[in-house]
Amino acid sequence: MKIKKVDIQPLEIFKIPPEFINSEKYSETIKNGLKEKPLSEWTKELKAKEAAMFVSNEDGTSFQCVPFFYKDHTIAGLAPNLVQAYFDLAFEHIQWTERYKETLLQTANNKFESVKIADDNVFTRFIQYRLSGIVFLHLTVEAFLNHLIPDDHIYEKVEKSKNDRFLQTTTTYNKAQIERWLTFKEKIDDVVFTLKHITTDKEKVKPLREKIIELSKIRDEIVHLKSDSSATKTYYKNIFEFVTTKDLFKYVYAVRDFVNLLSPDFMKINEYEIERQSYKISVTDLKYLNFSVLLEVTRLNYETIELTIKKTKDIKESKPHIEFLFKHIPIMEKMKIITDYQIAETDTEYVIEFYKTNLKQK
Repeated sequence: MKIKKVDIQPLEIFKIPPEFINSEKYSETIKNGLKEKPLSEWTKELKAKEAAMFVSNEDGTSFQCVPFFYKDHTIAGLAPNLVQAYFDLAFEHIQWTERYKETLLQTANNKFESVKIADDNVFTRFIQYRLSGIVFLHLTVEAFLNHLIPDDHIYEKVEKSKNDRFLQTTTTYNKAQIERWLTFKEKIDDVVFTLKHITTDKEKVKPLREKIIELSKIRDEIVHLKSDSSATKTYYKNIFEFVTTKDLFKYVYAVRDFVNLLSPDFMKINEYEIERQSYKISVTDLKYLNFSVLLEVTRLNYETIELTIKKTKDIKESKPHIEFLFKHIPIMEKMKIITDYQIAETDTEYVIEFYKTNLKQK
């Protein structure tokens, strides 16, 4: 399985000159510091949240660490850039839902001739991941805008008078007030272009802005749920329509391009081949394409099982066998044999990934 991921960087806080790190003075400073306050005392302060922790690499770059405590152990990790982490999470969830589309098609019930009824568990996950993707895409932009604003920045908001008592009013905001009191639209349209270190032409942002404002509007509807007309007996029409019909990749790349216009190379995307430790089953003969294949999946004690069905001439001509098999996969989830599954189709094969439940693994 191929998936695109964001290069998430740790939070760089300060830099120590490399020549100092490699000097005897640096070593002495560390030793003297530990004499004055042993490591056990530093750990106590960390637990009491009275100290901060940083880790430096060989070139002197120092990164923020996040400690947490579990079973009497202190564990620390490099703090990730949360703007990049939000975007990566959104992108991953949206990519995942594209795989669900084929699964929904192949397992849908043909009870009604013109409308296929999707498996409810898979459809719910499809909606959940797309909602998550939308919310985290918007969160990416909001967090990025706040990240751009320096701590000492002062923004002057000029508003024309609505009467003849004065011409205009000017209100000044510091960073905390900008974050709290100004709207998302004001930040993206006005505030960001008053920052001294931003030299991007406002006109270049306009095409991307429209997609981002669309995201903002639907995000607000998602967060502040309002039921629709009681006359139609439908709920959240705009949300469901947006989630199911929009090409969310257009919003993903609009956010990426917006961020990289204001801060070049902030979002770097790479494609990876994800290799899961899975048991592989391959079916190339029609006589094996029956319920026993699913019984074998049930029997096998592996976290992930990959079933490949080759589109041989006999298998392609026997569509009922495929339909029979696919229609019984949702039953395996209802019986708690699997927690999730995905179906992918190419010109030469079907690939079904089964994710087994912990109950069966034990």
